[in-house]
Amino acid sequence: MVLGEYSTIMIKLVDIAHELNLSRITVSAVLNNRHKSLGITDATAQRVIKKADEMGYRRNQHAMAINTGRSHTFGIILGADHFEDWLGQTIKGAFDAVHDSDYNIKLEFLPEGGSETKILNTLLGQRVEGIFGLDLHPEETELLKIKKAIEKHSVPFLCSNSTPDLSPTGLEPDHSKGMHLALEHLTQLGHRSIAYIGGGEVTTAGIKRNEAFKNFSREMGLNVPEQHFQLSHWDLDKAEEYTEDMLTGNNPPTAIIGANDQIAVVVIRRARKLGIQVPRDLSVIGFSNEFISEVSDPPLTVVDMHHDIIGRRALESLLKHAEGPNRSKALADGQEKISASLIVRKSTAEPAK
Repeated sequence: MVLGEYSTIMIKLVDIAHELNLSRITVSAVLNNRHKSLGITDATAQRVIKKADEMGYRRNQHAMAINTGRSHTFGIILGADHFEDWLGQTIKGAFDAVHDSDYNIKLEFLPEGGSETKILNTLLGQRVEGIFGLDLHPEETELLKIKKAIEKHSVPFLCSNSTPDLSPTGLEPDHSKGMHLALEHLTQLGHRSIAYIGGGEVTTAGIKRNEAFKNFSREMGLNVPEQHFQLSHWDLDKAEEYTEDMLTGNNPPTAIIGANDQIAVVVIRRARKLGIQVPRDLSVIGFSNEFISEVSDPPLTVVDMHHDIIGRRALESLLKHAEGPNRSKALADGQEKISASLIVRKSTAEPAK
């Protein structure tokens, strides 16, 4: 066989073995990372890896699944009503985590009105070795079915930004720290009249950010009137209405925090229509650090929730579990927090004198 033939045929282990004058067992051991246990030297392993790369060898995942009884595949269930940038960041992080491994990701998108259980059963039928649930908020009956299915199949399952009791294992941005950073930044600039337009009380993000604003504004001695704390339930039209009510009412705020970047950009837009300049007359902060925050006018000061890190950590946890001695057992219970950080851009400044 000559190098020119490599690109036109499917390379097999025996082909690599023939090129290196080694046994097929040796080549298989190296490419399955078992060479050290068999006493195969690192030098030989490097020769095998280099030759496999030169010849364009790719593992036959289907054959591996048949031989080992393992799919080497993880599932992601995406339950968002619509796709947003933070979801893309999370998924990118997940794919980055498995890039250099022998594992694949099967991504399932939950359609509007679709059944989480149906999608879950599809993944379980494909014998995935772990599932990451992202933005899942099932009805009570569906939630119970999911829990039973996961328990029955003993498949590692962790979630992010989902119904809190869906899985005992999860990863979340540190919403509390993020809100503290936002309020601290504004108060250090001199703001004392700070309003908040939250999301809702279903998602973890909405619940945690709402609670954190109430708690920290009270701790910082800020007097927040009832009309300056509103929940839009992630509806941008409502967020715009609340913005106008706040800015045209008695004692308008000098700063508004939006529970996500879209709400914050809507605040800027409505303020401009009212003749209020940001940040001269009003400071605005968003949450997430999506692309829209960089291209808004002015560029938006944000709490960066590091969604890419969440996706990467989630799949790293599944990878570690799948390769460990307890892969047939559930993941350990616990909620890991990913630290938030503040990115100061042009939408915040000292309040007008």
